[in-house]
Amino acid sequence: MQVRWQSHSRKSDSFSTRRLALISAYSASPSLDPHTRHLAQNLSSLGFRVVLVVTSPRFEPASFSGPWETVWRHNAGFDFGSWSFALRWLGIPLESIDELILANDSVIGPFFSLEPIYNEMTSRPLDAWGLSDNGQEGRHIQSYFVVLRKRALLNLTVAAFLKNPRSLYRKSSAILHRERAFSALLTQARLDWDTWVHASAVQAWANSHRDRTEYWNILPALPKSQDTDDVNPTLFLWDVLIEEFRFPFLKRELLTRNRFRSSKIHQWQALVQKSQAFDATFPFEETASR
Repeated sequence: MQVRWQSHSRKSDSFSTRRLALISAYSASPSLDPHTRHLAQNLSSLGFRVVLVVTSPRFEPASFSGPWETVWRHNAGFDFGSWSFALRWLGIPLESIDELILANDSVIGPFFSLEPIYNEMTSRPLDAWGLSDNGQEGRHIQSYFVVLRKRALLNLTVAAFLKNPRSLYRKSSAILHRERAFSALLTQARLDWDTWVHASAVQAWANSHRDRTEYWNILPALPKSQDTDDVNPTLFLWDVLIEEFRFPFLKRELLTRNRFRSSKIHQWQALVQKSQAFDATFPFEETASR
């Protein structure tokens, strides 16, 4: 396997080594997407050693420079494949890590500082947490942002799952066998996990404020087999998440595919900027031009 490695962090820094953030990233262009750069900078500012795992077919190391490390790999196995690869490449025993963030570039953001969310969630007695959940086929953490703490990292079953190099070539298989399976594994291991926002709370808000969300207008786009009270909030209730819950991310596919025909998605920047707390350093114009 061809690998190119670019290091910018201080490997002797024990603080950054014990708090590690892995970002799975894909870019069709030879440069790092501005929103992914913004995410990496935010995680670095929280005190994490950040490693970008890049699967760009036109990778140019110089364009990915920053206060992080970058490793390139073939595009296989989706996010869990990239995170697994990075852990093996780094050669850091999981038991030596206090906190591990697993993130990917399927979301755009953060639009608001992650520090208040991070502080709130780390103050709770949790072994793992994420930003949002999805109740489809069993409640699970959505894997674009997962935080594992010491007790989870010491669990042998969790460690085996993370180090499993199994390659999956369909997104639906990756969601079923990795994302959903991972939360089920955490539960079976009797590890405590939760999310910052609950899909049930977002759905309840939408149910009681029907005139303030487009959700009810896009229901016809749902598959007939889909339970309308159990939807992916980051796709169907994205406007509620941003406006009412001050959610820091937007699913990238809403801008690139919009397969559920959201009529409000062109207003996403305005919705974010309505909040006085939005992060003015976010590269809105660069992201919109991608």
